[in-house]
Amino acid sequence: MTTDNYIEYFNEIYGDSLKCFWDERGLAARYRNIPIGVERFLKKNPEIIGKELSIEDAMGVVKSYLLKEGLAKNVNVTSENQFVDIIKLEIDGCIHRSIEDKLWDRYGIRPIACTCGNLMMAALDQGAKYDTEMAKVMCNENNKCEILIACFVPPVED
Repeated sequence: MTTDNYIEYFNEIYGDSLKCFWDERGLAARYRNIPIGVERFLKKNPEIIGKELSIEDAMGVVKSYLLKEGLAKNVNVTSENQFVDIIKLEIDGCIHRSIEDKLWDRYGIRPIACTCGNLMMAALDQGAKYDTEMAKVMCNENNKCEILIACFVPPVED
C-alpha cells in the first residue's frame, strides 16, 4: 500500500467516525474531537509540554509542525484582538480535507472537527495561560480551510 493509499484509508475511517459522532451528538461532536492529533504533536514537540507559550510562539510551532510533517502544503497564521484574541489559521492542501468534503457531499454536514486547529489549541493550552475554543471551521472550494480559534485569558482567582 502506498502512502497516499494509507492517507485515503485513514481519512475514510476518520470520516466515518466523525459521522458516527455527528449522528450521536450533533454539533456537540465538535467538542469530542479536540484531542485528535494532539498526542503525536506533543510527542514531536516535547519542549512545549507544560510551558506557557505566547500566541506568536504557538503559531510558529504549529505552522512549523504542519509543514514539516507534510500535513499541509501551505499555512498562514494570524491573530487579531477583538475583545478576545482571534487566531486565524489558514490551511492550504491539508491531507485531512477529504474528510470534510465527504461529510458535506454525502451528508450535508459542515466541518465539525479540525486536527490542525486542535494542535493550535493544544499548544496554547499547555501553560494554562489561555482557554481556547474552536469558533469556526470553514472549507472553501479551492482546497483551503480557515479555522478561527478564540483565545481567552481566564480571570485570575483571588
